[in-house]
Amino acid sequence: MSHRRSHGPRQARQRGFTLLELVVALAIFALMAAFAYAGLGSVLNLSAATGQMSERLGEVQRAIARIERDLETAIVRRPRGELTEEGEPPFSAGGAALFELTRAGVPNPLGLPRSELQRVAWSFSGGELLRLAWPQLDVPAGAEQPVAEVVLGDVSEVQLFLRDGQGQEQIQWPLAEQDPGARALPLAVDLRITLGDWGLVRRLIVLPEGPADVEQPG
Repeated sequence: MSHRRSHGPRQARQRGFTLLELVVALAIFALMAAFAYAGLGSVLNLSAATGQMSERLGEVQRAIARIERDLETAIVRRPRGELTEEGEPPFSAGGAALFELTRAGVPNPLGLPRSELQRVAWSFSGGELLRLAWPQLDVPAGAEQPVAEVVLGDVSEVQLFLRDGQGQEQIQWPLAEQDPGARALPLAVDLRITLGDWGLVRRLIVLPEGPADVEQPG
């Protein structure tokens, strides 16, 4: 007598996914992938924005540090003009440039036969903060023009307020009625830079002849 084995249950256990199950699984996978992609996009966008902010912060900090170095190393030296000219004042502000001065401590790592003093100026034009440096200390007629360098962009406004010997704010230097015994340099410079993206950045910078305990702005 022959016996036939029933294959019904085994065939049921080996049955694959139905088309409906595959469609549902694919739909769930696509939904999860969409959420994951959106989350990854947000992370990448946030990372890029953070990187841009960090880079901008570095630009602003470096610009202000360079202004501080120029002001904090200012010396009292009147540049010589032509033989019949008195020359520029040691420090000037409120004219075509934001300020102009002679600074000390210019690095000379190669020990070249040159001065460690430098005549520099800062100006604001076309939304950019520029530093100008002369290749020579004295600026007679026909001398080389200063080299201009863009230090900071996206600048909306730059204001400069100077503290005189009595601590009063002035907008130009030298003072119009400055007596011979008056200070050649202001006590301090109140610098206010308005950025197009971050708004107002303010620093009070004490000059070498100024006191070390000038009150900082709030």
